[in-house]
Amino acid sequence: MSEEGSFKQVPYFDLNERIYLEVIYGNPDRKFSKRQLEEEMQRFADEWYIPQDKMKLCVAHCIYNEEKMLEKCLENDLLINDLDIIHILDGAWEHFDGEASSTDRTKEIIDKFIEKTKNIGITIIYETHPENKKWASESEKRNYQLERLKEICGDVPSYAIVKDADEFFHFTTGVKMLWLKKSLMELYETENSLGMMKVHPYYSHVEFHSPRLFPLSKNFHYYTEKSMCVHDENCDMVCDYNPTIHKVKTDKVFMMQPMVLINHLHLRDDERKHKKLEHVEFLESQLETTSPCKYIKNKNDQV
Repeated sequence: MSEEGSFKQVPYFDLNERIYLEVIYGNPDRKFSKRQLEEEMQRFADEWYIPQDKMKLCVAHCIYNEEKMLEKCLENDLLINDLDIIHILDGAWEHFDGEASSTDRTKEIIDKFIEKTKNIGITIIYETHPENKKWASESEKRNYQLERLKEICGDVPSYAIVKDADEFFHFTTGVKMLWLKKSLMELYETENSLGMMKVHPYYSHVEFHSPRLFPLSKNFHYYTEKSMCVHDENCDMVCDYNPTIHKVKTDKVFMMQPMVLINHLHLRDDERKHKKLEHVEFLESQLETTSPCKYIKNKNDQV
């Protein structure tokens, strides 16, 4: 299989087309009259579709100079049938070389994607640092994005799926596209509402578990003093997913079983791979960090 062939081609379907396909392909031996088809589509929607006034589902991308893979990554988001918002936050971190926003074709690709998706009912939002500068850290950038999504979604129960530009959804049940909000509605009000996902490097059996589904009103956040560590609203550790540590409070999380992420770091150019190695070394330098998390202080300072 070629590298290009490893990515599924994703049609730009609206909600009605997605429900239609579910009904038609779910009943291959049945012939519907127009009325029967409308009734069956309504029955399916009543069972599976959760409207935005009941729950919002977002995909959250933190990006910088992603022209090589971004279009396919964004199209892969469309495999989630009931996705409402794609939020894209641009900009480099201070400990990397870079600018306040991407300098390659990233923005052009996003603009074209917005044009392609304008009639399918998904909101695409692109933002950069509000002060037009680099992000102080990975945690600052990711926490800002979660807070922005809380503002955008308002009081409606909402989930954000954190997904990097070299990561792609794969559904373990064999389905091509997936409805998520029905199951997430049931999990949202539970104590273990932070969702973990399996992440696999491409063509590898190796896997690790990473917190990726954030219930936005619960104030789960990234530890401000170290990457790859998630805290609860009291700044207590829920998950430290640094590979050499990997601690998880199992009473706070659930495992998202039907969906995994495949990481395509191997498709990055040599310079970006080198930057990734530098980032891994930076993460290792943070492992013994015990400084207090500044999340609550930062929120209070913003009020």
